[in-house]
Amino acid sequence: MGWEGIAAFSGIREPLARVEEFLQESLVEDEGARELGRHLLLGKGKRVRPALVLLGATIRGELPEGAVPLAAAVEMIHLATLVHDDIIDRAPLRRGVATIHTRWSEHASVLMGDFLFAKAFSLLAATGSNRIVRSMAEVVYEMCSGEIEQNLSLHVPQDQTEERYLERIGKKTARFVAESLRVGGILAGASSAEEQALYDFGYQVGLGFQIVDDLLDVAGSQKLGKASGSDLRTGVITLPVIHALNASPEGGRLLELCEREHLEPGEVAEAGAILRHSSSLQYTQKLADRLMTQAQARLTALPEGLTRESLDALVKFLRHRRY
Repeated sequence: MGWEGIAAFSGIREPLARVEEFLQESLVEDEGARELGRHLLLGKGKRVRPALVLLGATIRGELPEGAVPLAAAVEMIHLATLVHDDIIDRAPLRRGVATIHTRWSEHASVLMGDFLFAKAFSLLAATGSNRIVRSMAEVVYEMCSGEIEQNLSLHVPQDQTEERYLERIGKKTARFVAESLRVGGILAGASSAEEQALYDFGYQVGLGFQIVDDLLDVAGSQKLGKASGSDLRTGVITLPVIHALNASPEGGRLLELCEREHLEPGEVAEAGAILRHSSSLQYTQKLADRLMTQAQARLTALPEGLTRESLDALVKFLRHRRY
């Protein structure tokens, strides 16, 4: 499902279409990257981050000049991280389309990710705002830091705490969501208080979204098309596991399974069953719900209008994403 299926984005349908056109033009204008760029855009995502940029940028009503290239630049950063992640994860497909490293090579994939980063920061520099460039540079830095932390903690559940987990997903996911909103606000001339409200809303929504994503991985959801057990198989330690290690009577067995570098399908199913029979799924869902409530409360600091209404609708949409 693309952004067309998210009602919260209906008020920015026209500028989002322009972002899509801008991406199509930008990624095929360079002859060297043309074929890879066309292929990359076949697997169209929801374009959530550029939508958030546009919503932040409409805080004064009219969309300011430069909002569409800024939103496209933010999406290019996101695409670059996905291209590189697919190499690390050895993923054969992304949104039903063959990944670049599978279709061409890892070398081509690394270079395409680098190309996207360079193109994105060229567009960010064109805004003339050092704050916007610095903000997105810090996002990339934090995402890399979070990925390194996650990689070093694979199959090491005894070193994980809820606090460290929240810090890690803050770096990997929430900071990017928050800054997408804030840079739009910066471009539109939002006040300091409004910028902070946009950031706080995005950070809490980003945390809540990632927590539910991790929850669905261990709980499974045919309704949402979420495959079960990929984090358990790869050794990523998420909040349901962290909580169950202490709260479940079978925490010792779960620890043993999480420490193994290779799990058989039956062992993945066993770990999933331990989690589903514990109170950890409910605990995790309640934390995500609390974060969404806190995010919604921050909207009172924003002026009435499209930005506030759309972000409120987005929270309501995300609240239906449950295990």
